[in-house]
Formats: sequence, structure tokens, C-alpha cells
Amino acid sequence: MIVGDIKIPVPWGYIAGKTWGNEGNSKVLVLHGRFDNVESFAELIPLLPQSYRYVAIDLPGHGKSSHFPKNIDCTYWDFIVAIRLVVRFVKEDTIILLGHSFGGGLLLTYTQLYPQDVSKLILIDANYYRAFETKIFKTYSKYHFEGVSNLLMKVSTGDQTRTFTYEEGLKTFLARRMYGAINKKSAEKIYNRNLLEIDDGKYKLSGDLRIKIYPYFILHANSIDLLMKMYPIHCPILSIVASRSEMPSPDRQYLAKLEKIYSKCVTKFVEGNHHVHANSPEIVAPLICDFLKPKSNL
Repeated sequence: MIVGDIKIPVPWGYIAGKTWGNEGNSKVLVLHGRFDNVESFAELIPLLPQSYRYVAIDLPGHGKSSHFPKNIDCTYWDFIVAIRLVVRFVKEDTIILLGHSFGGGLLLTYTQLYPQDVSKLILIDANYYRAFETKIFKTYSKYHFEGVSNLLMKVSTGDQTRTFTYEEGLKTFLARRMYGAINKKSAEKIYNRNLLEIDDGKYKLSGDLRIKIYPYFILHANSIDLLMKMYPIHCPILSIVASRSEMPSPDRQYLAKLEKIYSKCVTKFVEGNHHVHANSPEIVAPLICDFLKPKSNL
């Protein structure tokens, strides 16, 4: 499968990514989770059908993509705008979407907003809007805005990240993985794409500090239920759920409802943790391959 690099111009810079497959093939847009980049799919995509062209992007503030303008917060909707710009750039009548974790949640929302653009949706241990009770609205909001205020000041001064040796950084990267361990081979690929070399064997991470503040869209549970019903998804959905995922239940609870609400949704449970697509791509790939067939058995 032919592998290449891509740079998509956007008003604040560019969105970087990688492509797999021939340019003339039907497109599959691929999105990673928070703190990851396109390399989280490096082991999975070569196992998928070669009749497609896979366009995997680094979300803004991740990997090699430009950060959002430094004087604003990074919100859930900013990432949706980025996806919209990428879809326009790809120029397909309809597109297949594949997302892991936070990337899957973004693509789920995008499909609700632009159902006519999406022919199939694939989710790997994805999340969705986070529900909260009214009584914690003030506490959560103050926590969020204080965190954002502090990070905006830090970003504006240019003092974002410490420097470290390659080995020190990799050790920290492996130790701080969210929602379960990832194998060293995949971790190193993700880590290397996030690195910026300074000098004298020192590095820093390219990621935007603002993504540390929870960028998910927070709604009351009743509102989320209404959104799922009022703005339905019409295309087939494959939701792959990891049996040993450590992702918090508030981030997952609405994915469990997909199959009940949408008749074209099928949920498949696989053995593995949140990073099963990187750790055990041979488990995930057959499900996606079957789903991508014109007449899928799923």
C-alpha cells in the first residue's frame, strides 16, 4: 500500500497527516484520540482493504499539525470546524469516517451534523458528549475556566513545555498513557511524531498544552438523549468496544445506546484495552474489513 504525507491548508496554518492507498480510490478519513496522532493507526491501516485511500490527520495541536491560534481556548467545536475543512479539501461526494476515542466522538457528532456526507461510520472505543448533573455545573465550569486561563497565559509567553532527552521523554510518555498501556512499537511511532528536537540531544513535545483541559462537550443527560433522537444517523455504524477499556463510564455510556437508537448500528466487543487498535490490530482489522465490503455481513 502506497504511503505518503499530506498538508491541508487551514486559516491558522495547516493540518498534517498521512495517506495510505491510491489517490483515485474512495476516501476513508481517519481520526486519532486525544494526545495521539496518525501513527496510532500505523499498524492497523495496512491490514485494511487496499481498494480505499485512507487519509489520517493529526488533529490541531497534535503531531505535526499547527496549533489553534494561541489567544483562544480549544473547544470541541473548534475540532469539528477542523474536520469540516478537511472534508471540504478531500472533495468527495460521500466519505467513510473512522475514529478512535476522542476522534470517534468528534466523527459521531460530525455525522449527526452532516449525515448526507457520510456513507459509513466506524468507531473504535469511542466516546461521546459527557453528561453532567446540574448541581456540578458551577464547580466544573470554574475548574475548566481557571485551567484554560492559566494555560492561555502560559501559551502566550511561549513557555509551554520542558525539554528532555529522547529516553527520558519516551519513559514518561509510556508511563502517562491514558486508559491503559500501549505496546512500545506503536508508542514510539506516536512519540516520535510528537517530538521537536531542540539542540544537544534535547527534545520537547510539539503538542498544544491547551488540549490537557477537557475539550469534550458537556451537556445534561436529558439533552444528550434528545440530540441522539432528534439528529439521527442514517448511515451504517460499526462500534468496536474494547473489553478491558479503562475509559471512564461517563465517556462511554451513550455509545451503549447507539445500537438501540440506530437500526443500522452494530456493536462488536473485542479483547483488549482502550488502545486495542494499536496493540492488537489483527483483532480489529477483520471487523473493519467486513464492514467496508459493499455487502457487509455485519
